[in-house]
Amino acid sequence: LLIVSVGFATAELLYGKLAYDPFRDFAPVAMLTHGPAILTVNPAVPVKSVKELIAHARALPGELRYGSSGNGSPSHLVAAYFYSAAGVQLTHIPYKAVAQSVPALLAGDIDVMCVGLASVAAHAKAGKVRMIGVSTAQRSNHAPGMPTLAELGVPGFDASIWQGVFTMTRTPPDIVARLNREVVAALGTTCPPTRSTSITTPEASAASISRRDAVRSSPRIAPQPSAITVPSPGQRAPSAAARSSAASSATTTTTRSAGSSP
Repeated sequence: LLIVSVGFATAELLYGKLAYDPFRDFAPVAMLTHGPAILTVNPAVPVKSVKELIAHARALPGELRYGSSGNGSPSHLVAAYFYSAAGVQLTHIPYKAVAQSVPALLAGDIDVMCVGLASVAAHAKAGKVRMIGVSTAQRSNHAPGMPTLAELGVPGFDASIWQGVFTMTRTPPDIVARLNREVVAALGTTCPPTRSTSITTPEASAASISRRDAVRSSPRIAPQPSAITVPSPGQRAPSAAARSSAASSATTTTTRSAGSSP
């Protein structure tokens, strides 16, 4: 068995030819988690809605900084997809993990990010961040009052974050079905309340993965600028002037992750 995240389905779009085909060589057993990314901003950013964020970003191209848990991570791809679809340009600040990027958002080192609900719900309740939209086509059961990005100015937008259990495609169907029943039963008693439980069969998992990930990635994402020097947690990202001077020709997110060696 193999436990993977959404990056499993997008790897071939990011890295070219792989030694395996995630759709041909592996079969989904069950989803462990499945839900939206939440478009979240620091309260110091003068926006309270997705439309205001888009307008603010258009007025200041490249000035706003969006964080992620690393180049090619779900938080990076969902955000890049959104900004590309909205026709705006922000500067990407990649960190090594959500444990670094969320504190950076709280501190104002970055302005905005797309991240799972569990990572920011408590901070939003405390007024430390502002959640303004969900990335999936349907509203989340766990945040029913929060509109989707598609409702708020980006028609057709649909992206999700998930983790799932896979096995080899040569595994007999009856074994896959048995594994699915056992995983779903275990999740029913141990999973956190933020988990989406609507995708419970191998067939539904396969349909969700192919629909939501592979067809929505690289070809539809326009290049976004990225800071050459990525700050450590607690250090503010480079200013727009510094970024322009250091990376006036940068058009792709090929930077080092936060804290990595030169």
